[in-house]
Amino acid sequence: MMEVNPNHPLNKSLDQVLSPQYNSPFIKLLLKSMADAGCPVDNKKHFAVMRCNLPNQIRGAFDSVHNTIILCTDAFDNMTDRGRNTKLEQLLSHELVHAFDHCRAHVNFHTDPRHLMCTEIRAATLSGECMLRHNKFDMLFHKFKGYHKKCVEKGAMRSFMALYSDYSHQQAIELYNQVFQPCYNDTTPFDRIPLSRKQAHLAYKAYMTRNRYEID
Repeated sequence: MMEVNPNHPLNKSLDQVLSPQYNSPFIKLLLKSMADAGCPVDNKKHFAVMRCNLPNQIRGAFDSVHNTIILCTDAFDNMTDRGRNTKLEQLLSHELVHAFDHCRAHVNFHTDPRHLMCTEIRAATLSGECMLRHNKFDMLFHKFKGYHKKCVEKGAMRSFMALYSDYSHQQAIELYNQVFQPCYNDTTPFDRIPLSRKQAHLAYKAYMTRNRYEID
């Protein structure tokens, strides 16, 4: 059973990571694009810090019914402040991609497995969780060019199977292969796949200046 956990240090981390001072290019771009799409995010209303008691070390989820990003304190116990903030930034970016997809395309997470697999591919691709700096160990087993796609596959499959547990691994990988290319190539609202923090900052700058040369 989920319980609100107002005293966990994750609440402080949430305030820090969402603050302008933290300067996350992923979160800034996603929050701005959500607002531009008509779905502004209210930091006080749209985030819930809870003890989730869920299996498989689930760190969080986007609740499309209540338009809320749930953050599970269970997955952030016994972390340093820096480690917690780093993991939280990745998680928030991941779940904000889901929220953005729900806003722009009304993704049906619970009844259309193709929709879920696609948004999981996009979230793993665009959230920064597959940046090289977070996956140096995996780089030892894959060529530089291929490690990112392998990381996306691993993350998308894990997230998909957490919700569609009745799918076999073979069924899930077949579905993944069917939708991978168009979903991986759809980098909206980014103008590129952010393979580094520098590229994420450039994507944010490009988004903020995209209308500079428009003529009324």
